[in-house]
Amino acid sequence: MTNIQRHLYTLIKEIDEICKKNDIVYYLAGGSALGALRHRGYIPWDDDMDIVMTRDNYHKFIEVCKTQLPPNRSIECQEVDRGYHNNLARYIDLDTTAIHTNQLVHNDDAGIVIDIFVLDPIPDDKKAQNDYIKNFELYADLINPSSVYSFRWRTNLINYFKYRHKIKKYGKDKVLSELEKKMFCYNEEDCNKYIFRWGGIPFVFNKDMYGQGKRYAFEEVSLICPDKSADYLSWHYGDDWMFLPPHSERSSHKAVYCFDTPYTVIKEEAYKYYDVNEIYNKFLKRKVLLFLGMYPWQFFKDCRAQLSGIILSLKNNRILKKLDSEILAAYEARHYNALLIIFTSFINDQNKRNLIGREDYFGINRFRKPIYLKISNKNFYICVKLLTTIGKTSQALRFIQIKEQKKGINEQEQILKKYILDLQKAISLYASDNFDEATVIVDDLLKQNPDCLSAIKLKIYILSKLNSNGIQNDNILKFIRKGEDINHTIYTSENSDNYNLSILNNENEYNESEIAGLEYDNDNLDDEDYYITSISLKTDQNIKQEVIDGEFIKFKADLKLKTNKDDAILMYMQAYKNTSNGIIQLEIKDYVEKEYNFIIKKIEFLYDEKNPLSFEYADGLFNILKTDDKACSLYSKCKYLFRKSNEDIFSLIYELKKFIKENKSHELTLLELKHVYKQISKSSDFGEIYINISFSKEINNFKNIKDMIDNSNMNNEWKMYLNSVLLYKAGFHDESIENSIKLYNITDNLYILNFLSLVFKLDLIMFTQQIINKQSNGINKKINHINIQKIISRWNNIYTDYDKCLDIYEKLEVISTELFNKSEFKELSSNNKFNFDFFNNISKIIIQNKIKSTIISMTKLIYDLDFSYDRND
Repeated sequence: MTNIQRHLYTLIKEIDEICKKNDIVYYLAGGSALGALRHRGYIPWDDDMDIVMTRDNYHKFIEVCKTQLPPNRSIECQEVDRGYHNNLARYIDLDTTAIHTNQLVHNDDAGIVIDIFVLDPIPDDKKAQNDYIKNFELYADLINPSSVYSFRWRTNLINYFKYRHKIKKYGKDKVLSELEKKMFCYNEEDCNKYIFRWGGIPFVFNKDMYGQGKRYAFEEVSLICPDKSADYLSWHYGDDWMFLPPHSERSSHKAVYCFDTPYTVIKEEAYKYYDVNEIYNKFLKRKVLLFLGMYPWQFFKDCRAQLSGIILSLKNNRILKKLDSEILAAYEARHYNALLIIFTSFINDQNKRNLIGREDYFGINRFRKPIYLKISNKNFYICVKLLTTIGKTSQALRFIQIKEQKKGINEQEQILKKYILDLQKAISLYASDNFDEATVIVDDLLKQNPDCLSAIKLKIYILSKLNSNGIQNDNILKFIRKGEDINHTIYTSENSDNYNLSILNNENEYNESEIAGLEYDNDNLDDEDYYITSISLKTDQNIKQEVIDGEFIKFKADLKLKTNKDDAILMYMQAYKNTSNGIIQLEIKDYVEKEYNFIIKKIEFLYDEKNPLSFEYADGLFNILKTDDKACSLYSKCKYLFRKSNEDIFSLIYELKKFIKENKSHELTLLELKHVYKQISKSSDFGEIYINISFSKEINNFKNIKDMIDNSNMNNEWKMYLNSVLLYKAGFHDESIENSIKLYNITDNLYILNFLSLVFKLDLIMFTQQIINKQSNGINKKINHINIQKIISRWNNIYTDYDKCLDIYEKLEVISTELFNKSEFKELSSNNKFNFDFFNNISKIIIQNKIKSTIISMTKLIYDLDFSYDRND
């Protein structure tokens, strides 16, 4: 757990105790519920926690909190304080700091919080729901001047000013109470639905989704989630909620955090630098201006989105028309890889955030008013059927719903929509252990589309649940083979090579810049960052992904376990590595932990026998138990024994140092790191000193460490190696690089040369970026030119011999030999010195070839210097 998560964990346990003591029902919500089911605890990157309560339970909770709160806790909500500036309740730790943007100008308590949302009963009637939303957006706007709510829903232009006037005349309490009577007027027993009391997105749910709740493991305790948690998560996150998202889609909240200082101290210090009342009034004025400009602004955004839609429709229709015969042939032959390649452009475009939005705070406006990219009915049907077949059912359903809303759908598309809804129903029945009904539905789905991966997997899950005596083994294996065949067809190009798809590579007449300025469509007026997201199905990420599907390997391992435990364990490890399905990973982790001692002994035996299988087991174990000291140390032993290059050693050392920094229990791994250092340097001193340098955040005892290096029994080249690292980390960059150049001249050690290659690559990228950034800054060209010359002059003082430096770059492959032509670069020098043309050409290589090594990551890798901000420290 991170520091934030540890504090939240304390708070949620307190809430759970209060609720148990007073017979109050709550439910984990959003990412907290997702974490409970997919991770049995926190989502690793999560930094907040949400719960929901029905209205009656909420009122009871607020009442008992008046007398039962633990020390240094508070509950803030409209029922307690009309001066509170939020429309949701918060349970707050007063001893900490978590100041979000909209709390900078309020006196609200601003410690680490758990957000508490209310489920209000609401009728099925759409008008009643829309009236609630309209009134609640107004209510939220009147409460919080620094956030915008109605603006995103295009409503309350007149009402906002009307109610602002009423507040001045009658007071805030009376006006808000009037709105509350309008909104919270429906009786629980008269309604089949709940609406989420939140100005961000007032979601509407079926009541039976929540029920009395079920307890799920959460870290070391159990917490309550909705009765139909799988349905809830499918509704909230889509049918693939159990899959971990790529790193680029993992988000967190922006706030100032401090874990050992009360927010009052931080705010008091901050208020010295700005006038709270002045900023508060500016927020109010901004909100007035936003309301006055709401319709012109939204009209402009609609026009821009429509224009973007027209351009993208024309592009996709042009491409698909040229590929018409290929589409029909691939569809009839069920060559899904070819279809995926053909339709990826349309899928990416139709899924753009500026066209269809997202069901989140900033994307809700366009989500309600999406843009449909018009393509032929035939191509649209083939595309959404393809998505359904390959397991992207939520995306397929969204596309159908958009077309239904904007244009209407034909009979074929209605049948496909029903297919997806039936699949979701079958998954819900399976999650409720109603296997018989689920079987009837899934068997019918497989008759309609035998290739649907989601239906095949669901069938295997059901058969596995009913396979206590092994009678279903052959049937399960049949569906596994079927699924693997389909997966292979989707993600290999064996069949797509038979089609003429060159048009997709030659489609250069369409210029991305035509819509580059049209893709901003965001209501994020509380943040300077605008999001232009593409999608969940990208050519580079999906078509090139591994053919192996870890879920099918796991199914086979379950069968193999009954006959060959050793093979089954290796298969489980392979399955874990080849799936992002968090539920599957949890099941495998459970088994591995149960067989932990057996696996450890197996690895140690194979290692003693110098059997390469030891590394397969050790790598698999460490991949699953990433915080286990013994697993890491065995992984180190095996990787070093079966290393293939010096790069393997370098990456191993980095992994070991990373593990030691991130895990308190690391004694065995530390011993292994020292052992690796001794093996490569032939000196025990090297490891001791290097570890001293690596794990010191600041080099305060620079002279002492320098003396240790000089007085050690190491070979001179290893002393110079350590000096390069020490000098750099102590802030003597130029001296460090000069030392590295001298080291290059005397060493032929392959490990050291690999280190030097990275050293010179980092320096080259760092200086090049500085120079090009100065060049592109158009504020004052004369000053920029002077600054650029200063940087180049500094470089020439370090790298005194141009030709020799080019030799180093070539021999160490600082830049790949495919990209770096030494003879061309020789012509760029004047008087054997570096100049702007050299760095300009290096910059072009970096940009054109998308060299992704960043200065921060490389500095961390080479010198153990981490300049990134970690708010959990």
